[in-house]
Amino acid sequence: METHIGVGVGEYIQKEFENAKESIWIASPTLTLPQTKKILKLSENGIKIRIITSPRVTPETEECNILIQKSFQSKKKDNHSYQIEHKIVNNKEIPMMHVKLFIIDEKIAIIGSPNLGESHFWNYAEYIWILDQTDLVETAKNDYNKLWSSFSDAKIDLSDSTRKSKNFVRKIRRKF
Repeated sequence: METHIGVGVGEYIQKEFENAKESIWIASPTLTLPQTKKILKLSENGIKIRIITSPRVTPETEECNILIQKSFQSKKKDNHSYQIEHKIVNNKEIPMMHVKLFIIDEKIAIIGSPNLGESHFWNYAEYIWILDQTDLVETAKNDYNKLWSSFSDAKIDLSDSTRKSKNFVRKIRRKF
C-alpha cells in the first residue's frame, strides 16, 4: 500500500492506467473529455473498461457519457467487439454516484478523492490510497460490483437537438 496527498496525484493514477494490461474499472461522478478520450483509446487497444458514473453532474460529464455511448453504437455497427461497459447511475434512484475508485487489472485498487479529470489529477490537493494487497483489492472489486448491481442504468438522449433544448431550459431555470 502507498498513499499520496497533495497536488498532482494524477501522476500515480495515470501511470497505473498506462501500465494496464487487461482492465480498468472506474467509478467517478464526473468525467472530462481528455480523460474519457484516453480511456476510449485504451479500450481500442484491448483494455477492458468498466465505468460507473452519474448522468449530468457537469455539462462535460454529459458530453463524455454521450461520447462513450456513441462509440458503442459505431463499434456495434462495424461489428467490432467493444471493450467498454458503461453504467450511468439513474439519478431518480440517488442524486449522485459519488464514489471515486479505480481498479487496474483486478490487481491494484486506487481509492481517494479525485474524480476522473485533469483538475482533480493535476491542480487540486487530493488524496489517494494505492492498494496492491490481494485481500484489499478483492474487497474493492466486490464493492465495485455491488455498486454496479445496486442501481439501474439511466438512459441518456444522444440527440444533439434534444440535449441543447434541455440545456437551454436548465439555464433559464438557474436564473430563477
